[in-house]
Amino acid sequence: KGTICRRIAQKYGFEHVSVGEVFRRETATEGSTYGPVFRLLGGKHAPPGIKLELLKSAIAKSKADTFLLDGFPRNLELLKARDADMADKFPRQVCAFPWTAQTRSAELRIARRAEQGSGRPDDYSVSFLERQRLFETATMKVIDHLYGTKDIVRVDASASNPDAVFQDVDRVFRAYFGPS
Repeated sequence: KGTICRRIAQKYGFEHVSVGEVFRRETATEGSTYGPVFRLLGGKHAPPGIKLELLKSAIAKSKADTFLLDGFPRNLELLKARDADMADKFPRQVCAFPWTAQTRSAELRIARRAEQGSGRPDDYSVSFLERQRLFETATMKVIDHLYGTKDIVRVDASASNPDAVFQDVDRVFRAYFGPS
C-alpha cells in the first residue's frame, strides 16, 4: 500500500502523508508532545483528537496543496472527526482502498518484506493478523460509509505484481484528476 501511494503521489505531484509513519515518528521522537501516549497505548487506541492533531500538523508543515493520505481514516470515529475539523482541507476526495488481496497472500508478501529488512516494526505474523482484524472490523465500516457517498473506488490489489496494482490505482486517479 505504501509503495503504491508513494508512486501515485510522485506521479501526480501530491504530498504523500503516511499517517502510520507520522505516528511512528512521533512515538520515536524524544520529548515529543504525544510520543509518551503512543508508547503507552502502542499507537492503536490513541484518542482521535491526538491522531487528528498530528495529521493537521503534518499537513501544515507541507507547502503542498494536494495530499494523499495513506492509512487514514481507519475507523468511523476518525472519519467523522476529520470531516468536522478538516472539511475545508478536503473539498474533493477520492478514496481508493487497494486491499482486496486474500489474507494469506498479503501475509506472505509482508513476511517477505520483513525478511528483507525493508518492513515495518509490526510486519510480523501476529501483528499482521491484528492489522487484518482491525481492517475487517473498523476500516470496512469506513468503506461501507463512503460507498454511500460515492467517494470511494474499490481497487483489486490481489495481483502479485505491484506494477499491475499501480496501473489499476493510477486508472482511478486519472479518472478523477486527469492525466499527469
